[in-house]
Amino acid sequence: WKEFLRIKRERWATENNLRWMLDIAFREDDCSAIAKNVDEIMNTLRKTGLTDAENLQRIQMRYEE
Repeated sequence: WKEFLRIKRERWATENNLRWMLDIAFREDDCSAIAKNVDEIMNTLRKTGLTDAENLQRIQMRYEE
């Protein structure tokens, strides 16, 4: 049971970190998209950009070693 709770907390921590990054880096909470599905499309693009930036950072760290 404790292991389950630990995993659940880790999952929420990851989710909260992603939400924080999207809001701080991309000001997602301030997005006022009006057209249909634009908010979903922009969210996907932001997540893709964030993932790409994290991957680039990992690659750069490998070359610095």
